[in-house]
Amino acid sequence: MRLEAMGFQEYLHVVLVQFGLLIVLIYHLFLLYKYINHPLSTAIGSENIDKKNRVGKILQGEDVQVATKVKTALDVISSNTIATTSLASVAEPEIHVRRGTL
Repeated sequence: MRLEAMGFQEYLHVVLVQFGLLIVLIYHLFLLYKYINHPLSTAIGSENIDKKNRVGKILQGEDVQVATKVKTALDVISSNTIATTSLASVAEPEIHVRRGTL
């Protein structure tokens, strides 16, 4: 398709989509730079450090205490997974009912 044959809206669409992709690429490169060089300034880096601290605290103590802490942590994760699955299974039919596709 020749550029002269395109209308203004089609031309605008071609330009804006490419510009949007460029902005997303630049943002992700900036985020990668920040994560590698200054991890505490990103939410990802802060979360990773919090996880390391949490695991370190769980693993401190005697073997019996560690086993109890690990069991408690796994119970919490399991409960969160079950709750998320239940909510997702309830929410999906509701979406279809609202759309009228069920």
